[in-house]
Amino acid sequence: MSNSNQIKVGGLATEPDYTIDVNALQLKYDKRRNDPRQIHYGSFSLDSEIQGGRLEQESNTACSRFEQAMIKKGWDLASQFNVVGPFSSHDIDSNLVLLGRSEYRIRAVFKPQNTPKPVRIEIPTGLVKRDPEHLITLAEAVKAR
Repeated sequence: MSNSNQIKVGGLATEPDYTIDVNALQLKYDKRRNDPRQIHYGSFSLDSEIQGGRLEQESNTACSRFEQAMIKKGWDLASQFNVVGPFSSHDIDSNLVLLGRSEYRIRAVFKPQNTPKPVRIEIPTGLVKRDPEHLITLAEAVKAR
């Protein structure tokens, strides 16, 4: 009898590991624990022939619109804008290349307007990885929820 959820290792069938390595997650998220800032990205498209001062003016206008949109979503600007480009511009719906247009990408760090409060999440004990040999089946993982 073969189970499709089983993994074969050296000719032996073992159940896949559905446990959560809490220690690894703790190490990953401890670095950003008290830093709610996030990088957000945007883009804008211009005629390919725009250059010089006009390009800078259009870029500043697009960055300002991006900042206003992020403020409406509850984010405040925490860094300067980084604008890179030009790249080939594509139509959003058909993904066709738009001739005569160039795309520029905006990147900036934003912080939430209201700092979120930490939320404690309880994980069922059956899903916590205790040692390297601790394995549970998918049925046991579902039952632990």
